[in-house]
Amino acid sequence: MEGIEVLYDHYKDTFEQQKRYLTKRDYLTVLLLILTILLIGLIFDPNYISSKLNAVIKAQVNNLVFDFEFINTGLIIAFFWFSLQYYMLVLQIEKMYKYLNQCEASLCAGYTGFKINREGAYYLKSYPWMKTLADRFFVLGIPIGFITLSVCKIVNEWCWTSNLHYVDITFLLLTSLFSLLYISNRVFHEEYFDEECHPNENLLMRIKRYLTN
Repeated sequence: MEGIEVLYDHYKDTFEQQKRYLTKRDYLTVLLLILTILLIGLIFDPNYISSKLNAVIKAQVNNLVFDFEFINTGLIIAFFWFSLQYYMLVLQIEKMYKYLNQCEASLCAGYTGFKINREGAYYLKSYPWMKTLADRFFVLGIPIGFITLSVCKIVNEWCWTSNLHYVDITFLLLTSLFSLLYISNRVFHEEYFDEECHPNENLLMRIKRYLTN
């Protein structure tokens, strides 16, 4: 029984850690939504967004005003950084759900009629239509939306003569790259490129299983 008690304590601690991850994910989602709105505003009405942001900054720090170029670049870098943090956190959350499922299976081993399915197996297997649609939105909708916004912003800035022009494009391209890598991890099967887990696969077979399995 002592081993079960230790495992259950570990399970509870892991679940509390998962709740903190979920809270941080929700915070990052709201922050990215705000940054997305601001970047869209910079595409269609840059002077208005710049003046409003400067008004907010000036209200906090007297007589502090930034040029449009710095505001634009600052928002792009912030968008890249927080989107990367969001992707890394979501992947960690998904990994934790699988780990919680293993913990629940170990806790229930040897017991009949007693199952703990609070977060692991229930989360992974019980998916109503609305949750499935919401999951598709978070898996595909958000990264594709970020890629689309980044491409539109690159097109918007392509003919600019700003000194920070190439910095902007670099971070927008990085945002698109990490968005694609996030989709790759969530949708496809990157594990088939792991030499230790699949040592005897040729490259063509790895690509096929990556795309279809």
